[in-house]
Amino acid sequence: MKSLLDYTDYRQFLKDFYTDKKRCNSGYSLRVLSEKAGFKARDYILRVMNGTRNLSQKGISALAGAMKLNDRERQYFEHLVHFNQADTTEAKDHHFRSIIDLRKSSGFEPI
Repeated sequence: MKSLLDYTDYRQFLKDFYTDKKRCNSGYSLRVLSEKAGFKARDYILRVMNGTRNLSQKGISALAGAMKLNDRERQYFEHLVHFNQADTTEAKDHHFRSIIDLRKSSGFEPI
């Protein structure tokens, strides 16, 4: 699986993350991931992946913890979600710049 820092779409990252975990462990499921994140609705993550639901700030933190992201990955994931869900150009620009800065500080090339 690609590094999180290679993604510009958090929904695609979630799909790839799940597919990778499922490939490594046939018992892994969206239900397992939902339970680890503390989500009550078992289909919530599926709806997020499909674009019919967005992640809240609390959901971002819960999912980052369930996926065991390190501090830098958590920051990147949070900005990635906010970038993808931003309603204004200013918000998109702010989060995009943060994504670029995190990538540069990690040795990745700018997007």
